[in-house]
This record gives sequence, structure tokens and C-alpha cells, in this order.
Amino acid sequence: MIDEPEKSVFEVLRLSNQIGNEIYVIGPILYENNRVQFEGICSSSSVVGIHWFHFRIDNFE
Repeated sequence: MIDEPEKSVFEVLRLSNQIGNEIYVIGPILYENNRVQFEGICSSSSVVGIHWFHFRIDNFE
């Protein structure tokens, strides 16, 4: 479960910054019943052969 969405967003961005930058973040979006979702899109990867990537994190069942 994502108890602290702001810390989760920061940690995912910190990790994803290792493989790319210029990351556009959507969220976190808070839903009822403590459900949280956020996602990001990177259009500037530093990994050869990867031109963009997308991630989505949530605590939905």
C-alpha cells in the first residue's frame, strides 16, 4: 500500500532518473478507500535502444 504518496513519487522519480530524464508526472491521484495512483512518461532515455518509457504505480487490487 502507498501510505505516503509524495515519498513514493519521489523514490520512483529518483530511480527512473537513472535511465532517463525529462519525466512528465501525472498525479498522485487520490481515490476513496486510500487508493493512490501516479504515472510518468519519459521521452529522453539515457539507455541505448530505449527512446521513451512509461510507468504506472497504484495500490489497486
